[in-house]
Amino acid sequence: MTFRQKTSPIIRTLGFLLFLIFASAGSLLFAAEEKPDEQAAPTPEEAAPPLTNAPSPNVMEGEDTEWEDSGESPFAPKEEETATEEAEVAEEAETAVESAADPIKFRFEASLFYEPLFPYSQYGSWETLNLGFYIMPSPKVTYNLFASLHMHQDAFGFSGGVGVTVNWLDWFTTYSELGGGIPTGGNYLPLFTASQLFDFTLFEVPDHELGMHLSFGLTYYHSKDPMKDLFPQAGLGLYIQNWIVEYTFFPNWTWPGTVFSTHHQVSLTYNDDGNFSTYLRTQFGQEGYLATYIEETPTPTEKNWFLEVAVGHRHWVGKEWGLFGEASYMKLFHGWDKAGFMFGGFVDF
Repeated sequence: MTFRQKTSPIIRTLGFLLFLIFASAGSLLFAAEEKPDEQAAPTPEEAAPPLTNAPSPNVMEGEDTEWEDSGESPFAPKEEETATEEAEVAEEAETAVESAADPIKFRFEASLFYEPLFPYSQYGSWETLNLGFYIMPSPKVTYNLFASLHMHQDAFGFSGGVGVTVNWLDWFTTYSELGGGIPTGGNYLPLFTASQLFDFTLFEVPDHELGMHLSFGLTYYHSKDPMKDLFPQAGLGLYIQNWIVEYTFFPNWTWPGTVFSTHHQVSLTYNDDGNFSTYLRTQFGQEGYLATYIEETPTPTEKNWFLEVAVGHRHWVGKEWGLFGEASYMKLFHGWDKAGFMFGGFVDF
C-alpha cells in the first residue's frame, strides 16, 4: 500500500505559528528579567516601631515627680499593652513577608501534535495545536485554561475547557475539569466532557523521600450522538526519591449498546523538578468502539485488544522556560494503527 509522503501545509503553518508564539514569549521573559527587583517586604523586626520609656515633654523641668525614685514612668505603656502591640505588628509584618514570598505565578504552554493513522490512504492524519494557560494564586491552588485547534483532511474544529487543582489538606487533593468542542467542518470533536479526580496521600516519609498515594476519578465523555462514554478510574502511585511508579485501572461503559470494556495504564517517571522529567507510559486493554474521531459512524470492535506505548521528556532550558515532547504508537488489533509526535514548550512568569 502506498502512503502519501508530502508534508501537509497545515503542519508547516502551525509550526511557524508555534515559533512566533515562543519567540514573543521569550522576548517578554527577557524584558521582565531586566526590571529592577522590587523592594523586599520588611521583616517583623524592621516593621516593629521602637518603644521608649521617655517621659512626656509636657512634664516641666524641675516638677515634682514621684516616679523618679521608683524608676517607673507613669507615661510608659503597660507590659500587657506593649506585648499586644508587638505581637500585632509582628503578625502584620510576617503576613507581608509571606505575601511577597508567594506572588501569583503563571505558565503558558503551546504544543503541536501530529498523528498519522494507518492505513494512511483510508484514515489520513490529524494535526492539533494545543494552548494552555495556568494561574497559580497560591501554592495550593492552580487554575488552567486550555484550547485546541484540530485539523483532519478537509475538516477542522475547536475544543477547550477549564480546570482547577486544589490541595485542600496535606494528604488530600482534587482536580476538576469541564470541556467541550465546536466542530466546524465535520462531526469529529466531543460535544461535552466532565472529569473529577480525588487524590489521597496514604503515607509519606520526607526524610527518606518515600510516599504512596491513592486516586479515584470519574469521567463523562459525550461525542457526536449517540456516542457516550462513562469511565471511572482507580489508581495507586509510589514514589521513591526521584522515581514515580503509577498504575491506573479504567472500566468503561460505552453507548449505544452499553458496551463494557476495560483497560490499564502503567507509567514510570524519573522527575528532577526544575531540571528535567522523563516518563515511559503504556496502556493496554479492550476497545468497545472504534474512536469516534476516526470513524464517521459508531463501529463496534467486538472488544478488540489495543496496546499503546509512549515516551516523553520535559526539560528546563532556563530557570523559567523549557521544552517538552512525546513519541507514541498505538495498535488496535484487527483495526488500525496510529503514531503520535508532539513537540512544545512552556514559559513561567
